[in-house]
Amino acid sequence: MSNPLKTFSKIDTMENTLYGITIIAVDDELETRNLLDLIFRRTGATVITAADYGEGMDLLQTENPDLMLVDLMMPQVDGISMCQRVREVSDVPIIIVTARDRPNDVVTGLRAGADDYVVKPFQTEVLVERAKAVLRRGTGNKQPFWEETIEDEYLHVNLMDGIVMVEGQLVKLSKTEYDLLAFLVRNVNQTCTFEQIMKYVWGQERTHHPEYIHVYIWRLRHKIERNPKEPSYIITDHSSGYRFVFRNR
Repeated sequence: MSNPLKTFSKIDTMENTLYGITIIAVDDELETRNLLDLIFRRTGATVITAADYGEGMDLLQTENPDLMLVDLMMPQVDGISMCQRVREVSDVPIIIVTARDRPNDVVTGLRAGADDYVVKPFQTEVLVERAKAVLRRGTGNKQPFWEETIEDEYLHVNLMDGIVMVEGQLVKLSKTEYDLLAFLVRNVNQTCTFEQIMKYVWGQERTHHPEYIHVYIWRLRHKIERNPKEPSYIITDHSSGYRFVFRNR
């Protein structure tokens, strides 16, 4: 694979120009991930890398980034599908960074929700300036990936402060119970698969023990549902996972 960097000159003049910005770079090539990390860290940005769609979507949820850099040619789920999925849940700016340079690829990428399209090999200064341009366009328009607070007449969940209340009374949750509830709330009205839940709450080492999920869902329902046997918030999607339903959203 050719080095995507044409020139590394002038990189020092970009230092701290993106201070405070969080960037997620998704690419299956370690060399490219390391390069993007180096380039944007020198601008003052915080860079978090992911090797595939799954890691990238997990980071989108947990980090609420200011910008995403996405490769097109990735295994299992390609960059086009990832852009489409990101656009379903977030308006974070996306730049596709890829070796594919056919006009049809560019059009497809932009239609999938990308804000810009950069072809490898690229010049460092050009990539950084394009990143700054899409960030300027997005200033004031960025929406959070999830609502920090959801509430109705019965249930109140504040993810910023870690507060859960039922009918005005504070609910005491264990760390695992809270992590599970927070994950479901952050994906409100969407099915979270058993694998996704296990990975986020318990980590990779326990992805083969979904019985943990069922036990903690049972505990959560008994703490936040009006009727745990007929839940209205934490719904079972049989054979798939669980979904937090919030109708006031």
